[in-house]
Amino acid sequence: MIKTASEVKTIDLRKYDAAPYNPRAITDEARAGLKASLEQHGYVDLIIVNRRTRHVIGGHQRREVLLEAGRVRVPAIVVDLDETAEKAMNLSLNNPHIAGHFTAELEPLLAELRAAMPAEDVLALRLEELRQGIVTMQTPCGDADDAELAPIFELVVECGSESEQKRFYDRLTRQGHKCRVLTM
Repeated sequence: MIKTASEVKTIDLRKYDAAPYNPRAITDEARAGLKASLEQHGYVDLIIVNRRTRHVIGGHQRREVLLEAGRVRVPAIVVDLDETAEKAMNLSLNNPHIAGHFTAELEPLLAELRAAMPAEDVLALRLEELRQGIVTMQTPCGDADDAELAPIFELVVECGSESEQKRFYDRLTRQGHKCRVLTM
């Protein structure tokens, strides 16, 4: 059963702290894109806060951008959770393994937006970078009709030396990523 025990209330962002355990960070470039998105589209993705702990559970970066812009009172989703449930929610909100992915249908949509929007808006919103998240499908050799298709994400990393390549490979495999090394 899906729970719906939350409420939308206008809150004072200064009265809720960033969760001290929040494992997410944002680059300056991504923060600039978030600010551009908020400026262009407005504040439409509500921050989630916990009444019990006074922590932000979801929307840490949005909170910071809003406070920097002088926006103190905003609507937010307010929940009442113990600390364990709060931490689980924090991780679930940004878990890429329970989220959707972009497909090839992204390409015509990006082309349409490139034609309709000023180039600086496309750049500020970092829309072109979405192409990196397109899932391609791979099938084993043989009869493709009977093959089970699985999503594959590919990333090419150029290393300056063999030792740097080994350190990077070891770090990624320790984190559970499946890697292969191509020497060119």
